[in-house]
Amino acid sequence: PEICQCAACPDPAACAADGGRCRIGIGSPPVPKSSSSTMAIEVDSTGGVSPFTFISSVLMLAFLAIGVAGWHYKRTQDEMNQHVRGILNDYIPLHEDGDGSPNAHRNTNALA
Repeated sequence: PEICQCAACPDPAACAADGGRCRIGIGSPPVPKSSSSTMAIEVDSTGGVSPFTFISSVLMLAFLAIGVAGWHYKRTQDEMNQHVRGILNDYIPLHEDGDGSPNAHRNTNALA
């Protein structure tokens, strides 16, 4: 019967009264009976999302979160390395001797 095709509709009574055409929202145009193949999200017979769509969405979000976490980790490590290099450069400056070899700055006033 026509009412069986309206089981997944939010308002089955209105769907049956409209000849088996389900209206998605208030004021929206009726959706034909055979238009389920044109929907982007698969809906199973209970009105929920199909397991394939749910699992693929969760996996996509997980990969996105892993990518963002990896990018953030790399960025913070690069910032920390730059910070440490800056501190070391301030306290241990490298100077070139006359022969072109870099040597650490020597304190000539130290008692040896």
